[in-house]
Amino acid sequence: MKKIVLFLCAAALLALAGCAGMPSVGGIVPQGVQTAVADFRSDEVLSTTIEGPMMDGQYFLAKVMTPASDATKNQSQVLFVGDGSKAWVQWVIPSRKAEKADFAVGAVVLYPSGWAGYTTISAEEYRANQWRLGRVTSTDELFKDMVEIAGESYSWKMIRVPTVKVEE
Repeated sequence: MKKIVLFLCAAALLALAGCAGMPSVGGIVPQGVQTAVADFRSDEVLSTTIEGPMMDGQYFLAKVMTPASDATKNQSQVLFVGDGSKAWVQWVIPSRKAEKADFAVGAVVLYPSGWAGYTTISAEEYRANQWRLGRVTSTDELFKDMVEIAGESYSWKMIRVPTVKVEE
């Protein structure tokens, strides 16, 4: 009988020891586990198929297949990452993640449409999202990591800065 009890105790201890390496539940990430960083790859840009003013476009993640030139009438051919479609476009915006120092009232930035009020975004949603150009309208809550763009609050960590001049 003692052997059976010892055997069951040893099995229970082994089972508990095996659980120690399991990820925790409830949204807590165990130490040593890295989550994906929400960003674009170095060869990815934001592009739109609209032909109107640059500020009016709805931008999506793309890769430039053929850069703009005189031969292409200053249009670029892009491959949209989300659906694999190709298009000739007028507007291609390379960008980088914003830093707190980038925010000043009136500055033009790129923001993820529909994410006002949120503080985090997954890497997948960040890359698949529709983006808009907008102007910073207030930096009063920057100390709370929020910046107002076009009258709505966004986490500054989601915002991108165009690395080319934006035409109005």
